[in-house]
Amino acid sequence: MSTRWMRVARTVLIAGGALVAVGAAVLLLAFPRSRPAASEPIERSAERLARGRYLVEHVANCLDCHSQRDWGSYGGPPVPGTEGRGAPLEVLRPGIHSANITPAGLGEWTDGEIARALTSGVDRDGKALHAFMPYDTYARMEAEDVAAVVVYLRSLPPIDHTVPEPRDGWLITLVGRILPKPYEAPDPVDRADTVAYGRYLATIAECSFCHGSDFAGGRSFRVPGTDRRVESVNLTPHPSALTGAWTRQNFIGVFKSFDTERAIPVPPDQLNTVMAWRRYAGMTVEDLGAIYDYLRTLEPVAPVAPEPAASP
Repeated sequence: MSTRWMRVARTVLIAGGALVAVGAAVLLLAFPRSRPAASEPIERSAERLARGRYLVEHVANCLDCHSQRDWGSYGGPPVPGTEGRGAPLEVLRPGIHSANITPAGLGEWTDGEIARALTSGVDRDGKALHAFMPYDTYARMEAEDVAAVVVYLRSLPPIDHTVPEPRDGWLITLVGRILPKPYEAPDPVDRADTVAYGRYLATIAECSFCHGSDFAGGRSFRVPGTDRRVESVNLTPHPSALTGAWTRQNFIGVFKSFDTERAIPVPPDQLNTVMAWRRYAGMTVEDLGAIYDYLRTLEPVAPVAPEPAASP
């Protein structure tokens, strides 16, 4: 290579390095985006505590991610005594652990910092939370429901339990830094409008995470403790979908059939499910009915036919 082209190449490399440095500086200074956490404590009340318990345990289903789960029982319910302490997220990806959200883990956090983490995706120091935390979903939670969740988390029994920090590659770390953004409280939903309220409940319950943005299902999950996988079902009102022919009463009844405090053992010859039936079964009949009303408004999507078996 001539001296001239060597100088050109060196100039390009220097310019490229400068651009990378500028980009890195922008990421460090501008992201993650957040506002200062609210300084006022959230007022405690019996109503907020009850609503928070309902949301955490049965709708947003926080404890299934933040507790050790019993995969010998149907749906992998939380192991009693581990609620909120943090645990491996075996369903999502090996090596990732959820945080301790009991007062032992959040004891030094203010109410505003907890609410900001839930809805904006940054910790008390403004550092981005792991991208697996669905703060983008909880950002659509009404402000009063956010307050209720904080009140209930404060009431959990403290559990001293340390979870390891995630070890992610640069790409996941970068994406996780860019995603957080300040919370803009949505307008409260009219509970009398069951379709709108059902959409709200299905959103903060994060049904689309398993069933897809179109609710057509088909996402595959490994059942922890096994090498077998299950797929989420189609929730659209297509007549040939599993739920397409269900009536409102059928839909509610299927959930309520799991409404028990007793763990349901999985027989050795049967495959478990990653669907948290027992948790969602604790939702009220009215709320389950509202979700059904919303699902019936979705665009019908035909189920994907299974591939034919190969010829011998």
